[in-house]
Amino acid sequence: METSAQLKRLGTKDHSCHRNPARLLPLAKLTAAAILLLTLVNRDAAADQLGACRLTANTVLRSCQRGAQSDYWLALGKCDNIADPAARQHCQKQASADLKDARQSCREQHPVRQAACERLGEAPYDPVIDPSNFVAQVDNPYFPLTPGTTSSTRVRPLRVLNTMSSP
Repeated sequence: METSAQLKRLGTKDHSCHRNPARLLPLAKLTAAAILLLTLVNRDAAADQLGACRLTANTVLRSCQRGAQSDYWLALGKCDNIADPAARQHCQKQASADLKDARQSCREQHPVRQAACERLGEAPYDPVIDPSNFVAQVDNPYFPLTPGTTSSTRVRPLRVLNTMSSP
């Protein structure tokens, strides 16, 4: 690369940015803003092309994948606290296997969601809920919901308790 003196003799200006990096900051900000704007515009255009249902299916896929990755890193953090090296290595292998299974589940769920979109259409799900359509007394003989009844559902790792109360 020529020095400033060599460029001056040739009658050429030195346009290298490394001489004054502060000049790059406004350009970098402008570039970042343009990229952000194009991303938002392209996402909205994709939403118009895909429809609400497919856009939701794609968003749920990304969420599922990122959730699997998050669970993996959490598991590795727990593995780091295991003192025994063999047990720690087993824990890490289990975390990797669980990540692989979770990713596979995400991949298997996505086509099912897309098929549902084909059957149900692309319109957003936005039902009108009318409180007058609900009743004060639940009297289903096949699923009696007596006030005070508690049911427990275990969805690993959470446990959900449901208690029926009187209106």
